[in-house]
Order: sequence, then C-alpha cells, then structure tokens
Amino acid sequence: MAWGYRVYGGAAAGLGAVAVTAAGLLALGVGPLIGAPGTRALALLMPASAFALCLGMFLTTLALKSLDRALLLSAFRCLPAGLRAGLGALALAGAVLASPLFGDDENLHDPRARDGAYSAYRTTAGVRGTIEISRATYLELRRNDDREFLAGAGAMLAGAAFAALTLGELRRPAVRA
Repeated sequence: MAWGYRVYGGAAAGLGAVAVTAAGLLALGVGPLIGAPGTRALALLMPASAFALCLGMFLTTLALKSLDRALLLSAFRCLPAGLRAGLGALALAGAVLASPLFGDDENLHDPRARDGAYSAYRTTAGVRGTIEISRATYLELRRNDDREFLAGAGAMLAGAAFAALTLGELRRPAVRA
C-alpha cells in the first residue's frame, strides 16, 4: 500500500478517535464544551479536518463506486483483522454516541445565550417557539449538541479511514514471483 493511503487512513482514524473520545467524555459529563476556555484548538481543528477528510472520503467513494463489489470485499479482507475491528468499533461507538439515547426528551434545540438570558427553541407538538431556559439547561443542551457533532464526525472519519485503506489495498502493486 502506498504511503498516501496510509497517511490519509491514519489521519482519519486518529482524528476520529479523538472526536469519539471527546464525545464520550461529554456523554459522561466530564468533557469541556467546545468554545470553553482551553478548547479553542479543538473547536477549530475538528470542523476543518472533518470537512477536509470527508471531502476526501467523498472522492474516495466515487473511486470505489466504479469498482466491483467482490473486488472491494477481497481488498477489505486483506486489511489486518485488528485494524478492521478497531475501525468498526470506532464507527459503532460514534454512531451510538451520536444517537438520541443520551439526549433529553424536552424537544429543546438551538440553545442561545444573549445578554445574560438563555433561550432554546421548543419543538413540542402544539407548543413551538423560543422559550427561556435556565443556565443548567443551556449547558446541558450545549453539551448534547457538541456530543452529537463530535460523535458524528468521528463515525464519518472512521468511514473515511475504511475507504482510504481499502482503496490503498486495491492499488497495491501485484507481487511478481
């Protein structure tokens, strides 16, 4: 496999692991909110890297789409079992953390802080609109939004790593005896 595929797959897997770990910490209530003091690097790094790697994943998917499924499956099977299991676990953890299992049932979205007052948009049937909320509810909603964003980005980055490494296996030169 060429170095470019390894670098791309490794970068996607590494950033995906960071994103899913941060989402897991947010789900446990111990992680900092994105945008809080000390998290500016994470707030800038994750969206930019997720966009770049997902763009690469899109281009890789276009390349994979034109190939035979049996050939793709055999290339995927050539990847080490530990790598396949690790990326699968990363994608599964990201999907579970991005699900609404960890959220609330109040149907509150888009938390905002303006002039010391906190508000959110309620989407309950019959009662739609912006309502005022407490600071604790605001922080919980922000934590849920950040968790969903990071977990979703981590799952997509795991998919990008799968695609890049599988394509790298396909592009491997044949060994001549």
